[in-house]
This record gives sequence, C-alpha cells and structure tokens, in this order.
Amino acid sequence: MLNSNKSNISVGHIKQIDGLKAIAIAIVLCSHIGLRGVRKINNLNSTGSIFFSPYQWLPHGEIAVDIFFVLSGIVIGLFFLKRSPKDWNLAQFYKRRFWRIYPPYLITVICCAALLFKHINNVFGNILISSLYLNGIILDSPSPFNPPFWSLEVEIEFYIFIPFLMLMYRVPKKTKSCILVTALSISLVAFILSVFHTYYPFDGRFRFAFPAHLHFFMAGIILADIILNKSNSKSRRFDILFISSLVAIYGSGLWLTCVNAEPQNIFSWFMTAIVITLIIYGLVIGGIRGVWSSKFLSHPWICQMGMAIYSIYLVHIPVIEGLNRVFLVNFKPKNSIELWVVWCLSSLVSVGIVSYLFFLLVERPFFRRVSKTGVSVLFPAVASSEGLSKKTV
Repeated sequence: MLNSNKSNISVGHIKQIDGLKAIAIAIVLCSHIGLRGVRKINNLNSTGSIFFSPYQWLPHGEIAVDIFFVLSGIVIGLFFLKRSPKDWNLAQFYKRRFWRIYPPYLITVICCAALLFKHINNVFGNILISSLYLNGIILDSPSPFNPPFWSLEVEIEFYIFIPFLMLMYRVPKKTKSCILVTALSISLVAFILSVFHTYYPFDGRFRFAFPAHLHFFMAGIILADIILNKSNSKSRRFDILFISSLVAIYGSGLWLTCVNAEPQNIFSWFMTAIVITLIIYGLVIGGIRGVWSSKFLSHPWICQMGMAIYSIYLVHIPVIEGLNRVFLVNFKPKNSIELWVVWCLSSLVSVGIVSYLFFLLVERPFFRRVSKTGVSVLFPAVASSEGLSKKTV
C-alpha cells in the first residue's frame, strides 16, 4: 500500500513495463512462427528430405503468458493500491476496461469467423460464446477462431475478481505483512494447482480459467506494492539481475517446450510454478531498477512495440496462419537456412504491417476514447500460447 515517504517512482505510467511486454510478445511471436516452421520441416522430412528442426531450442509460449499475467497483476494492482477502497471507482474502471479491450476483440472474432466460415461448425453459436469469453468454460477448449484468445478470457476473469483480491490483500495493515501473507498464499495456491494438474492432466475448463494462473496475478500485486513503497534507486547489480533473469526465462521456456507445458508430477508442477514466478520477479525488479536495463526497456522503439502488443496479440495468429496456408505449404526451400530466413522474415514483416494498421484503424480510436476520461489508461497485458491445447489448430 502506498507510502508516499518511500516511493519516488512515477506510478502513472512505467515505461519499463511496456518494454517487458515487448520482450514477452517477442517470445510469443518466436514460438508461434517457429511452430509452423517446424511443422513444415516435419512434412518435408517425411518425404525423405533432411532439414534441421530447431523446435527444442524454441522457448514455449507459456513462459510469455506467465510474464504477461504478472505484468497484468502489477498494472491493475497499482490502480487499486494507489487509492483507498472508498475511492475505487469500479464503474469507471470497468467502463475503461470495456472500451479498451472489447471492441477490438469482437472485431477480430467476427473477421476470423468470416474467414473460417466454411471450416467451423455452428459459427454463430461460437461467435456468441467467444463474445462472452466462455470458450474454456463451455467448450473445454480455446476459441475455434483464434486459439490464443484463451489468455484474454483468463484476463477478463481476473478483472472480475480483482476488487475482492485487493480487499483481501489489504486485510493485513502493514505492507510487509501484506507481502508475506500473499507470498505464502502463492506457495499454497501453487501446491494446490500442482495436485490438480497432476490428477487432471488437461481439463480445459480449469486450464483456460483464472484459478489456474492465480499465483502469477498475485505475484504481480506484490510487485505493484513493492514498486510503490520501495526506493527506485538505480544500480548496475540490478542489470546483472535483469540479464540473469532473461537467461533464466529462456531456460524455463526450453523446459516448458520439453514437457509441452505439462510437468508430469506434483513436485515438477510446484517447482515450475515457484521458480518461474521468482524469475519473473527478478526480471521486473532488474528491469525497473537497473541502470542499463531501465534505459533499454524504456527506449522509444521498445516501448512502442510494448504499447501495441494488444494489436499484435489479436492479429498475429490469423496473419501467420494465413501466410502458412497461402505461402509456406507451397514453399520448396533448398535448405534449412533458406526456409527459416524466408519464413521468419515474411512472417515478421506481415505481422508488423497488419498489426500497425490494426492499431491505427481499430485499437487507437478506442484507446483515444478511453484517454478522454482524463485518467491513466490501463493496458491489457495479454499474450498466448498455442502449445497449451491439444485441440489447437
């Protein structure tokens, strides 16, 4: 909770958070582009060709999802921690969330439905379910139009429960007590989730729901409190923490790739959840308080990418999949290098162009509508991981 004597950081907008979002969305793009490249290689190798498959070296998109959920806990947590409960304007909060997130999302759903009209049964029923963010709960699977939308459904459920979580967080009167109690709760939640995941390996109604990711949002709330109440003095030792955390993020992503984001026993699940949470903690603190890392994350180009992540999130799968079906399936590369260079460059350029146009024509107009309220804008911190679902396209 805010202690104005300790906090000297501007909490209206933290540029380093945008930089961290850019890193996370880069992991997502790497995972999703790489996955389709690997599928192409598998098809080529099945015909007798020998192409190099770097799948085992690609970090799983799940690690980016975890980062985004923590960042979401920070951004939304700051909004509530800066104010006493009597000053929470929940009607205004949810109004801003609606206009910031829902119209671009619904437009994307309708466009995807139009493109996939002949390939999906009960299109209008699926549009209705998707428009209510209920794919995981009703269908036990991600959206048939754009599978990564499962993470946005989790985010929406977080918004529903955040007032209750913040009231519970404030029960201890002192900041240190709040952090300690929540940290212990994270460990307990992680253990309970580990037990559930072990005995119910892939239950979509749970896997694509907020409770399965609660510990990451709780960790974000703790970080929000630390940001508000701790000194923001810069130090090069935090640069070391940031770089070490980046390396650990990559290593954790490789581990998740090896197990397809599904550790096989309670201990593995529990340790994976705790270790990844601690690594993301180091990434955030190191990124904000490092001398070099804070400058890197607040670089205008990096921040611009972070600011546009919602558009990238919404359109990148339709663009990549469309390019895959139109171009990649018919592409006949001479060697692995040609395949990966051509595929990666064409995908990144296409996603960049379409995302930028979507941001200008769709997202930004609604963003400006929210900005006219005269209060700070809360950006959705969402990403995705296709590899979560065995039913994913």
